[in-house]
Amino acid sequence: MSDAITFKNVSRFGDLDLPLVGGVVAAGEEFEVTLDQARQLQQQPDLWEHVSGEIPEPDEYASLKVDELKQLLADRGLDTSGKKDALIERLEEADAAAINNPEGDQA
Repeated sequence: MSDAITFKNVSRFGDLDLPLVGGVVAAGEEFEVTLDQARQLQQQPDLWEHVSGEIPEPDEYASLKVDELKQLLADRGLDTSGKKDALIERLEEADAAAINNPEGDQA
């Protein structure tokens, strides 16, 4: 997980505001993201292309250490307390919510 995960703006709309990374991403621009951000960007392949870096599947959470799980949760602004099973469950629930609501709209 030490390799940087890089994505590229491939949108036909040109420059895009991406609050996920805190600003505007120019058309064709490559940028680094966290694992959590990468999983969210993968949901919009018409806008973002995965350029480099490994993105483990969500079911690989079990292979991560508790500190790594807590960092993923902290990156998402989620509660970092609990045992490993609870941390994994929280991450999987957040993944499911992101897939069902990729724009992050508050319903």
